[in-house]
Amino acid sequence: MTTLSTLRRIPTRVGAIAIADEGSGTPVVLWPSLFSDHRLYAALVPLIGDRWRTIGIDGPGFGQSDAPRAEVQADVYADVVLDCLDAL
Repeated sequence: MTTLSTLRRIPTRVGAIAIADEGSGTPVVLWPSLFSDHRLYAALVPLIGDRWRTIGIDGPGFGQSDAPRAEVQADVYADVVLDCLDAL
């Protein structure tokens, strides 16, 4: 999730979701708080990238992800993460 990251857009049940997938090792999902995107973790990723595979997700309607097609409840966010991880 450095500025050199290549974002990948993954189709999900709420629209296309942008992810930044970097590093190798045990995967860790980085989902930023509201009103932010994967760049929130730009300083962290280089520090842990040699041991962890970081998967930064732009939530629906944030960063490079599509706005959700309908109102999204909290339980749908878990499904969005699963959709993204299944596609990797």
